Amino acid sequence: MPYTPPNPKRLVNEVSSIVGGNRLEPRPRSREFNRSLRAEVRDAAWLLTRQWQLKEFRAEDRGMPVEAEIVLEVSRVNQVRLNTSTPVAFTQERLPLPLDALVQGQAPVVDPGLRLQMGYYWVQLLRQAGLTSYVAPFQTGTYALEAQNDQTPGHLAEYGSEYVLSEAHLMLRTLSGKAVDGYRVFEEVLPDANAVLAAAGAQNAPPAEQQQLREAASAFVAWFRRLYTQPTGANASAWSIPDVSYRFAAAAPTSGTSPLVLTAPEHDGQDMHWYSVDVAASAGGFQNTANVVQPVTQRFVPSEIEFAGAPSARWWEFEDGKVDFGKVTADPSDFGRMLLQEFMFLYQNDWFALPYTVPVGSMCTVKSLVVTDVFGQRYDIRAAGRSEQTEEDGTAIDTDWGRWSMYALSEESNRAMSEPRLFIPPTSLALQEGPDLEQVLLLREEATNMVWGVEQLVSDGLGRGTDGNAVAARVTEYLRRHAPAAATAATTSPYAYQLATSVAENWIPFVLTQTGQGVVQLEQGAMLRYVEGVNLPAADSVVQPRTSLLNLGAPTDNYIVREHRVPPAGIRVDGNYRRARWFDGRTVVWYARDRSPGRGNGSSGLAYDQLLPRTPRTEPACFGITAATFNAAGTRIERVRLSQLTAQGVPIEPVQEKNRAQLLDMLIGQDEFVVLGTGGSTGASVELVTLPSGLQFIQVAPVPANPPAQDSLGTLPVVP
Repeated sequence: MPYTPPNPKRLVNEVSSIVGGNRLEPRPRSREFNRSLRAEVRDAAWLLTRQWQLKEFRAEDRGMPVEAEIVLEVSRVNQVRLNTSTPVAFTQERLPLPLDALVQGQAPVVDPGLRLQMGYYWVQLLRQAGLTSYVAPFQTGTYALEAQNDQTPGHLAEYGSEYVLSEAHLMLRTLSGKAVDGYRVFEEVLPDANAVLAAAGAQNAPPAEQQQLREAASAFVAWFRRLYTQPTGANASAWSIPDVSYRFAAAAPTSGTSPLVLTAPEHDGQDMHWYSVDVAASAGGFQNTANVVQPVTQRFVPSEIEFAGAPSARWWEFEDGKVDFGKVTADPSDFGRMLLQEFMFLYQNDWFALPYTVPVGSMCTVKSLVVTDVFGQRYDIRAAGRSEQTEEDGTAIDTDWGRWSMYALSEESNRAMSEPRLFIPPTSLALQEGPDLEQVLLLREEATNMVWGVEQLVSDGLGRGTDGNAVAARVTEYLRRHAPAAATAATTSPYAYQLATSVAENWIPFVLTQTGQGVVQLEQGAMLRYVEGVNLPAADSVVQPRTSLLNLGAPTDNYIVREHRVPPAGIRVDGNYRRARWFDGRTVVWYARDRSPGRGNGSSGLAYDQLLPRTPRTEPACFGITAATFNAAGTRIERVRLSQLTAQGVPIEPVQEKNRAQLLDMLIGQDEFVVLGTGGSTGASVELVTLPSGLQFIQVAPVPANPPAQDSLGTLPVVP
């Protein structure tokens, strides 16, 4: 039969088709579902044989628990010791302070911004008390907030350290004679409120005014204590300089003769949880108050443990489809994941929960737990690892009570031992942390066998952190330009001998020393400041740390760190402000430090006894100050020819009419600028104007293309 191919021209709707439908419905033989719900099996003997083969009949016959009686010993932490100080009471009736704020709270960074804030509040207190006449003595006397003005040799380093922080320095110059150094007032009245009388010059004032001044001083101290949580009294700080960490201990009473002491010898300043402390071996000066510990007995109805995705125990009930543990895959070596799946699918209904609310800041110990099943039998449930049962051959079952377990506290003297206690520390939950204000790296340098404290972040004077490397470089450049030039002997030698190279000012040395017992430790040393081409007086030749961490302790105390506390990778210590809201709605703010691992070894570039080629230092050709005059108001005006500007070595586009605002932004707040240019280019003039209020600003205007004949080389100081 010849094959006839299909005709593609035929339309689909022309093809005949049969369209129909049918619905299949079950027809039950009975209206009852009793037999179906029984889930009968046809071969029960086979199932029993399989159970016998898998040794399922060896399981113990147990009934469902219907009642549980638990005896607890609950005691709250009532004593705290910070570092090596004497234990003090920690009242928890109203939980006045979070434990992490009490332990981590350090004195805030005292910068010009904080001094101004405190001074403003002190002036407000005086005015509210009707003591306005006493404001002026604080604004103009010893307690006035003023900028550094002494630029003579011997004070250049102190002036330059403030001068390079341009915003803070300009603020201080603007407020000179108008603001009060509030922190200096705080230090004066902190020991005794009567000191405010001498500070205000009110020794002969009426008794009523003297009493108002004392009350204002007491209110001022209390306000600052509320504003920032900080140590009070001598040796009240938990920060340990030798350990570069926090040290504290807390005690809770027990029914015995000694309290339960929890110690944290190396708290890193991060979140504080139950695992942050260990059980101390001795009382360590804490007192026990056994009468406040009362056993708590409660009865519960145990309930099965439930979680999302758990197998359902009821017939015809589908599990939650949002969580599908059946799709969890595991490698043959991933025993942890396989054990977790086995627990979820097979043993989930073998575990029961007894709810009990543990108070915040308490230590909870389970003394006994008795469970009653449906047959009326009572079972004494012991903690994991403390069972007294044995196998048929006499082998003990689960007697390793010292093993690690969740929420159990380890003993300080024996890390392998743990106690089944639950500690809920009274700490803040929703903690807010500000940006880092200070950052110090303690790193090792193998070439010099030293440890350096590198100040990566330092305060900018207004409550923010700024690059410590840039600040150190600007201080060095300021001294190079303003310190007296060093006398150099005429020589024709092509080489020069260098005793030692310079190190950045933010690198603070720690040298290895030994105690009388031969213990190696790190002691903070002093680095001499070396600036090429200048002769620094003795008062300006020693580098001082800028961060509060490296300035801890009295000026005469040795800053010593235990040598083993700085590992080969180094450590990093950050300082920032933290804020939390407590149970009663109060806001708690404190300055804390956070220790974390470092980034490895470093190199300071320090080298000794070098013979270097003598290369004369050359300055780029530039047009400098063209005229220095004073107007009728006594304002100094400096006209400078600019064609290209470099700020800290970064070139800027040629100055034109359209980018005067950009030039203005670059000039304000900078140290010095070197002006580069050629004779025929068009430039601009810069006028430094000082208003009667002391505020300075810069005006930019075009100047002729041809520079005057009296042009000379020089630089333009924005704030002379």
